[in-house]
Amino acid sequence: MNQEQSRFVILPDTRKATATLIIALALTVLPPRRSQAADSLDTKFMYYQEDKNRIRVLAPEFSLQDESDSGWIIKLDGIYNAITGATPTGAPPSAPAPVTSIQPPSSPASSGGGGSTTAAAPPPVAPTPPPRVTPPRDENDAMIARSINYPAAMYSAVTAATPVAAPPPVTTPSSAPSAPASSPGSSSSSGGSSSGSSSSGGGQSSTTQPASQPSSSRIPLAKFHDARWAFNIGLSKRIDDHTPGIQGSYSQESDYISTGISLQDAIDFNKKNTTFAVGGAYTHDTLNPANGRPSATKDSLDAIIGISQVLTKTTVLNANFTLGQVTGFISDPYKLVELNGALTYEKRPDSKNKQIAYIGLQQFITPLDASIDLGVRYYTDSFGITAETLSLSWFQKVSPEIVISPIIRYYTQTAASFYDVRFSGSPDFYSSDYRISNMSALSYGIKVIWTPSADLRFDAGVERYQLSGNDGKTDPEMYPSALLFIVGAHFAF
Repeated sequence: MNQEQSRFVILPDTRKATATLIIALALTVLPPRRSQAADSLDTKFMYYQEDKNRIRVLAPEFSLQDESDSGWIIKLDGIYNAITGATPTGAPPSAPAPVTSIQPPSSPASSGGGGSTTAAAPPPVAPTPPPRVTPPRDENDAMIARSINYPAAMYSAVTAATPVAAPPPVTTPSSAPSAPASSPGSSSSSGGSSSGSSSSGGGQSSTTQPASQPSSSRIPLAKFHDARWAFNIGLSKRIDDHTPGIQGSYSQESDYISTGISLQDAIDFNKKNTTFAVGGAYTHDTLNPANGRPSATKDSLDAIIGISQVLTKTTVLNANFTLGQVTGFISDPYKLVELNGALTYEKRPDSKNKQIAYIGLQQFITPLDASIDLGVRYYTDSFGITAETLSLSWFQKVSPEIVISPIIRYYTQTAASFYDVRFSGSPDFYSSDYRISNMSALSYGIKVIWTPSADLRFDAGVERYQLSGNDGKTDPEMYPSALLFIVGAHFAF
């Protein structure tokens, strides 16, 4: 239920992929309820690698479900992620230039303020860690469709700012910056050094040396590595035509802790040909930035309603609508922008509303012994981003035990109202995070599913992911391409 932004602001409807055509057909004919216990274990391993050694992710995970004869269902999911590589810092591609660090803007807890008063242009800051990144999601596989965010615990940063003289700030009582925070960029691997106060300096200043730009990249990058682990535990109960449930979640990274709870209910009617679902979720996140900036929090509320309708014995229609709200610190505490020729931290509004609509059709094609899964998703939020996703999956049975499934997905989005490559003057909000720019993405791949018995299933797939900008001003190198490999197994017992 809690679906955060992915690499390119996708918040897809998460659906378990059809394992075989037999299962796909059974789902359209049989009621969703079982009369006997259904115990199973699912395991997955994902390997994600961006081109030019940008980001690499290793992600093993499992899902364990136990259903008793009395109708109680308990489910436990667990995932571990290890990530290494380099990612854009947010600074524009330009020749490296000395950057003077005076004081960062206000603390994370207040830097996302949504006041309408025009504030003074924030002063520049020293090089910072990279932004949090998220690998793309497979919309047809719930095992890897969860949000994965990564902090920068260990890193080395390279930044650059266009050598343009910044105009003097306009002195206003509300624009006084907070005390400067130290940056781990002072380490020997950061490409620069800093001095001055490490916690509160009351106006002290520090200076960084010019950082050398790697010859293999035009854009400023930051190297880092980190790890994340998370688990969800859910309990539900079949009661007549209802299946109410509750789920708790916990996720921890080196600088990020997230806890959440969700409630949901699935209601069968129309001779079990129709299932209506309703649910809500609350998530609380705590951020402790690795660059010494003050801690901050974020709260998310989501509500969803959905319906699954059996149209014929071979056709199922699914639709849902989600409303969400995020409040608190939404900015990326590591992301930089160039403002008036100097580098500073990005600043986003402190609240965001989002709406998501999805409709999908699953059709079994008897003459071809195949099935097709079509999906259309529309997303919009108060940042000014609108996005559309079109997905197509084909499941072709080639033998009694083997199914081959090619997939293709296209995504496009508009830019946030406060996105740009460089900023001048005194804007209220500003971000150069390419993930909220005007862009599109194409992913395509193939999956092979082997079902040697009714209780055992294996699958392996590969997917190519290509991202490109559409605004004509963001450097094309900002947008990564990647390969995604997934192997999995399902055991029923």
